[in-house]
Amino acid sequence: MWLALGALLACAIATFYIFVKQCQSYWEKRGVPFDKPMFFFGSMLNTTLGRETLFQTITKIYNKFPDCKYVGFYKFLANAVIIQDPDLLNEMLVKDFQHFSDNEIVVDEKVDYIMSKNLFVLKGHKWKSTRSLLSPMFSSGKLKYVFPLSKEVSERMTNYLKREIESNRGKCIDGNTLCQRFTIDNVASCAFGLDAKAFEGETKFTMIVKGFNDASYINAIKFLLIFMFPKLNNYLKIKFFKDEVETYLTGVVGETLRYRKENNIKRNDFLDQIASLKEKSMEFPFTDRDIVAQGAGFFIDGVGTSSGFASYVLTEIGLHPEVQKKVRDEIKKVKAAHGGELTYEGLSEMTYLECVINETLRMDNPVGGMLKVCTKTYTLPEVSETNKTRLVLNPGDAVMAPVDGFNFNPNYFPDPHKFKPERFLDKNKDDLIKNTFIPFGMGPRHCIGMRFALLQIKMIVVSTIECYQLDINEKMLPLEVHPTAFLKAPLKGFWFDFSKLPE
Repeated sequence: MWLALGALLACAIATFYIFVKQCQSYWEKRGVPFDKPMFFFGSMLNTTLGRETLFQTITKIYNKFPDCKYVGFYKFLANAVIIQDPDLLNEMLVKDFQHFSDNEIVVDEKVDYIMSKNLFVLKGHKWKSTRSLLSPMFSSGKLKYVFPLSKEVSERMTNYLKREIESNRGKCIDGNTLCQRFTIDNVASCAFGLDAKAFEGETKFTMIVKGFNDASYINAIKFLLIFMFPKLNNYLKIKFFKDEVETYLTGVVGETLRYRKENNIKRNDFLDQIASLKEKSMEFPFTDRDIVAQGAGFFIDGVGTSSGFASYVLTEIGLHPEVQKKVRDEIKKVKAAHGGELTYEGLSEMTYLECVINETLRMDNPVGGMLKVCTKTYTLPEVSETNKTRLVLNPGDAVMAPVDGFNFNPNYFPDPHKFKPERFLDKNKDDLIKNTFIPFGMGPRHCIGMRFALLQIKMIVVSTIECYQLDINEKMLPLEVHPTAFLKAPLKGFWFDFSKLPE
């Protein structure tokens, strides 16, 4: 019996070995350069072990093949292609968008209803229709309308920071918590007409938000499975956010909608606009549950990504005193030109601040890449001048854009590891190589909330450094990227020192 069992086991191992080798021979058979795979893991071993993020892995592969327009790699046993040429990427995602109209992620609405309705996840006609309905909410006119609300939140932030500085003597202040409190209050006010009271201490809102970017290894594996095996998630039934997050946000949005309807309240804010989609949507039914999902999704997007990136902007400002002085001088100059007040028009005139934000987006992009999927058969050009292979992509093939690879390529950005906001000044924009700086994506699926995110970040910077000197606390150093964070974050957190500027 034992001999028979041993033979069966040996046969199973041999079959598995042959199967893996066959799967990982895809690129060699097609004559496409590829990252040499580790048995079974492909190029994902370090990501699986929590040693580096997915996009750190992608960037390393990108750097191995500088002369290729695209290269292959293995997501465990599945094949995927990295587009190395920014012009080719632009052609694929803009001109030939119909071939790459979806992001490579699958979420079952029966498992995770809120995330399944997110624009990042929606596909085909539902994505196109929903985006066209949501786009007016993020126009310049709409942002100007909600700007006074953001200004009130900014004043609350200034008062909160003053209290924190007095109680802690300005030392070792948690920058991520500071930025989270602003985005929580701002999104709650601008989108839902609610006072989240985030600057008054720990609230249900603040506790819920802490779980958005939990950098635990378990969460890292969860997100890896979602992105590496999108179809498998239909069976694994993994949710992006904990049940308590969905339950709480669903309750908040639903109760606010009911209260407004019963009391005939119209604020013309984002929530009112979302609610109106029920009548505007013609291509598919837009239910009450969809309204709640979009509202909760807006809160998650508006708080999660913006707060972490704003913390990075403050970090770069703290690391570069000369940049900090220029930004502060610009704030004072622009405010003086507007009667000493912070105005929506004045904020748009802070061009150097915008350069600082752009340079931070280049060096500290929250995600570091894009995950796309081929939706219609597409033939790529020749791999390189020496390799005349032309790869045919089929529906379902994974396509990745190495945003961080572009951002740190010295051929595109000289001294790529040096923080130089001046790269983005108008007088230097002609030196920027087209299609290499794509922090919010490109083509029809670029980030719809870009303007709102930039508004929040500018308000945070103005609120913190106008009256205070910002320095990096040694607790944060050395700066290292957390290898298991879903959105880019420093390993040791964001820790700042503030001191009052002389009047």
